[in-house]
This record gives sequence, C-alpha cells and structure tokens, in this order.
Amino acid sequence: MYVANLVLIGILAATFHNYYLSIQIVTTERLVDVDQTGILRREVNEVFWTEVQNINYKQNGLLATIFDYGDVIIETAGAQTASKTSGFVFENVPQPKKISDKLSHVYNEKREEKYGTKKV
Repeated sequence: MYVANLVLIGILAATFHNYYLSIQIVTTERLVDVDQTGILRREVNEVFWTEVQNINYKQNGLLATIFDYGDVIIETAGAQTASKTSGFVFENVPQPKKISDKLSHVYNEKREEKYGTKKV
C-alpha cells in the first residue's frame, strides 16, 4: 500500500510539473508554445504571424463544454498530413473561443499591416 501511494504521488507530481511549466507566449511578432513533456524534456515551437493561415478551437466532451476549456489550433503554411496539422496546439486552455477570437484579431491586424487587407 505504501508503494502504491508513493507511485500515485509521483505520477501526480510529474503531471503537475508538466502542466505548470507548459506555457504559451503571444507577442505582436510571433506565437511561442513551450510544452514540458517530462521532467527533463521540453519542446519549444514558435511561429511568426506571417506564417499563420488559420486559427480555430475545439471543445471535446461534456466536461470541456461545462467548464469552458479546450484546444486552440494554429495552422501554419506547410504540408499537412492526415494525422497532424502543420502548426501547433495550445492544449486545455480556459475559454478557447475567447482566446481564438483574440488571436484572430491580432492576426487580422498583422495581415492588414502587411497587405492592407483583412482576412475574415
């Protein structure tokens, strides 16, 4: 029983560690996604606004709908495969529609600065 409790506490601590150190940074020039995927493993992805093609979100399941959390998906220029989109995902963020709308607003501003046109 003691070993089972230690294993459970270790799993919970590692999960919290990975969640706490995974962050998303949004600037006027780029988006940065830092995912802590293990105790000693971190993945950092960045995309400049000029490379963004589409921003959307998804909420899966009853709990995600009730508690208003989900994934914000940023698709970029590049080849897409059947299993994965080209770009990255902000996973399990609160209020994904609001975040997606704000990112789309910044994207439209950057597009208007560069091309003088807006994308709907």
